[in-house]
Amino acid sequence: MKRVLSSEGFRFLVSGGSLFLLDFTVFVVCRKVLGIEVVWAELIARSVGAATGFLLHKFFTFARPKGASAMSAQVQGVGYFATTAFNLLFSPFFISWLVLWMHPYELSAKMLGSGLLACETFLVFRYI
Repeated sequence: MKRVLSSEGFRFLVSGGSLFLLDFTVFVVCRKVLGIEVVWAELIARSVGAATGFLLHKFFTFARPKGASAMSAQVQGVGYFATTAFNLLFSPFFISWLVLWMHPYELSAKMLGSGLLACETFLVFRYI
């Protein structure tokens, strides 16, 4: 088990999966319960996930053993903020486009888009 938990990829799947469930739940509540438009529902869902994500990724996904060299929290925070800001601006339009393209499969479009954005985010965060 220790070997599995030592894998960055596995830890990213665990934390990313948790963040995906949070994001997806907020999106569904915004769309289906509150009737909010796709762009705003995606922005709200991504914001909630981003608010949780930095700490989860910093201290679990990409955590370094004590004494190992790593970028400072400030440097990582700037990189995380820049990536998150890009995703917050890009994802509502990307998800809206997928929803239109995959109509009437709105939730499938959300899942596909979130998966693609998760891959992009993993690649970027791996180097932050």
